[in-house]
Amino acid sequence: MNNSLKHILAIFIIAFTFGCNRQRELTKPRSIRSAKLIEELQNSQLQYEWFNTKISTTVGIGDKKKSFKTVVKMRKDSIIWLSISPALGIEAVRIIITPDSIKFIDKINKQYLVSDLKFLAEQRNITADFNELQDIIVTNTLLLDPEERFKSSRDDTSYILTSKTKRKLRKAVGLNRRKEDNIMSQDTVIINIINERKFQKSIAKSDENSLIIKRYWLSPTYWRPTRTVVTDLTNERTIEADYTDFFILENMHKDDFYFPKKVSYTFSGLESSFILNLKYNKVKINKKSSFPFRIPDNYSPLEL
Repeated sequence: MNNSLKHILAIFIIAFTFGCNRQRELTKPRSIRSAKLIEELQNSQLQYEWFNTKISTTVGIGDKKKSFKTVVKMRKDSIIWLSISPALGIEAVRIIITPDSIKFIDKINKQYLVSDLKFLAEQRNITADFNELQDIIVTNTLLLDPEERFKSSRDDTSYILTSKTKRKLRKAVGLNRRKEDNIMSQDTVIINIINERKFQKSIAKSDENSLIIKRYWLSPTYWRPTRTVVTDLTNERTIEADYTDFFILENMHKDDFYFPKKVSYTFSGLESSFILNLKYNKVKINKKSSFPFRIPDNYSPLEL
């Protein structure tokens, strides 16, 4: 299997582990408590059973970039169907992902893969979660937990929600409240561990979410996130998402539901990083779809 198709397969199973144009003037945000902002975030999630779209996709790994067209059809909590055409509109790859499996056919090299999703993720050292992958595709807020504690702030154009960290964990990485507030106001979180023993002890006594810092920039114009940054302190990984060029989706569960035409994801880790740029060309909600997938008899199994 060639390297570009391997990258495509890896990218579409990753989650750290994501009308007509109408312009509005930006509204300078007034002070709103964090509980209300979390409620607004919950209300801004795309509610759907079926989701269909066409996406112009660009993947950047190091100094190399690959562009291709992706047709996406999904049923919530059930299935993701992807058709990928790198050039000339000729389909090269077809993928079906369910909560516990992945099927993949490479039409160029006449190969196929049928695998348990969890097993494949472990083989590739990827934390894959089906629901989070669907959230990435429909641009819902990444890793949003309404029960988690957040603090709110604001800049000139957005509200900012930042998840709270435990006192012992802050101490282990040399943070006090003032220093933490200063760091969290920056786009990228860089924390130096000043006491490895205390840090490891804090990790052992903490649940998974307490070691993940989440920040959401919420637009008072669209009442949807315009930026998300999630940092995994344990594994030193970060995912950043930027949402732009909002337009109104018709026939939604509420009036003036805005959807971003362009989304840029940046995945950064100790050993590697890559970007994923998406441009949504058509979005249809709750239109029933079929998910054709057949492995030809002359295709051979893919060796990972």
